[in-house]
Amino acid sequence: MEMAGVDGIQYRIDALRRSGGTIAGAFWYVNETSLERAREWEKTWGGKIGKNDPFVFGRDWYVDASNRKFSMRTFDPYDYMIREWTPSQTHNISVSGKSGKTTYNASLGYLDQNGLMKLAKHDDFRRWNGAVRISTEINKYITFRAGANYSKRNKRYAYATNSTTRRPMAIPLPLGQYLSYGI
Repeated sequence: MEMAGVDGIQYRIDALRRSGGTIAGAFWYVNETSLERAREWEKTWGGKIGKNDPFVFGRDWYVDASNRKFSMRTFDPYDYMIREWTPSQTHNISVSGKSGKTTYNASLGYLDQNGLMKLAKHDDFRRWNGAVRISTEINKYITFRAGANYSKRNKRYAYATNSTTRRPMAIPLPLGQYLSYGI
């Protein structure tokens, strides 16, 4: 079952039937008629219209007598929201040495990762880190060691909001016998 296609509409209609409903939706609605029209659309236009082609009234969507909007054209959110490939880079440098009974080490690092969300203004992670270590043998019984680490991180989330209702993508999941909901 492909949840982003006509199967997804069928899944929702099956949940409606189990609960005794006939129509569901908020901005875009689904019902038995829209399911059949989506199947017809898939036979006529499936594979011929690309994800970036315009969304045309009459061909791809319609309005019923109650002024409710129904889409016959299905979309896979993955195509619009997820990048297939994102660059990442890591750089590290270190210096170490010894002078007499003293050893030392210093290192620096940088990490840069881009996120997967296409629509996000920001979706990335950066980290800068550094470390220093020193060790010296004072005598055969005592060795002095010291070190310090530093790390700074900056994560910019794709969708940073304080809203409990805003989600970048709803994934249909079965939640019981009568519901089809998303996370």
